[in-house]
Amino acid sequence: MSTINNNTQAEASYILSEESSSNKNSLLHGLYCLVQKTCVNDRFFWVLLNLLLLAIIFPSMDHSSSGDDILALFFSFFLFSVPYSLRNNDEGTKFIYFFSLPFCLIGCALLILPDNLPGLAHPKWVMLPRMISHMVFFFSLAFYLFRELWLDKAIGFDKIIGGCCLYLIVGTIWAYVYGMVEEFSPGSFAVANMKFLDDEDGTYNHHVRSSVLLYFSFITLTTVGFGDVTPLAPIARTIVWLEAVFGQFLVTVLLARLVSLYLDYSKDQTKAIKSLEEKVEDIPIPSEKYHPRHKAYQTADEDTNFERNAA
Repeated sequence: MSTINNNTQAEASYILSEESSSNKNSLLHGLYCLVQKTCVNDRFFWVLLNLLLLAIIFPSMDHSSSGDDILALFFSFFLFSVPYSLRNNDEGTKFIYFFSLPFCLIGCALLILPDNLPGLAHPKWVMLPRMISHMVFFFSLAFYLFRELWLDKAIGFDKIIGGCCLYLIVGTIWAYVYGMVEEFSPGSFAVANMKFLDDEDGTYNHHVRSSVLLYFSFITLTTVGFGDVTPLAPIARTIVWLEAVFGQFLVTVLLARLVSLYLDYSKDQTKAIKSLEEKVEDIPIPSEKYHPRHKAYQTADEDTNFERNAA
């Protein structure tokens, strides 16, 4: 009996180990499929990754002597990677390639040239074209994402990533708007324990200002409002509350769109299942009387009965 029990326990442990290994393999396969679908096949994933890298690299270059060169290099990578990830050969991608891309290339050139050509180093002459060119690029990218989210009725994880990208791009566009306001009217924003002016020569530290305004834009878009950055000019206050209202509407519209897409998808699935069930019900089922094998069985039974009666 002990030998039988030991064999039974060994078989049970073997079966459990096989099941656990199969579960692990299925889990790893599912994780691999998720990574493959999200990181390789999802076009919006690379846009989100570039935007997050921009949010991390941009503030870290505040006190770096080569910060502008590093940002120019990153923007160049951002220029070509984002349109490539959105490749579809449709109108939106062509718009990004042929209209907004040259503007952003001009902005990257203006980011490098003032250091090498002192005659171009006037702040307003450089900052305004650079901000306008970058705004055109980000605005066209936001238009493309909104168009994809609104017109494409397919529901999936890429829609959520696309909504996140659109939210980050809107905050970035508003930061450029704040920069233009500060450029035309210096002193429109006050920062606690920080100066936009450089202590050495009394000129604007444009990179620090852009980093602070990018931070302030997302604080306003999410309606957090820490109070460390304050709009002072009337036009600045108007733009700030417009961004706060727009941020609330954007979240509401995106959530409503995703929910409506999911409901439409559920209805379509239900209709497809019902139509399939109706088609299956309409298929005629052959009875046993007309079954092709039924005659053979019936003939065999008749022969058997005849032999019995004859005997």
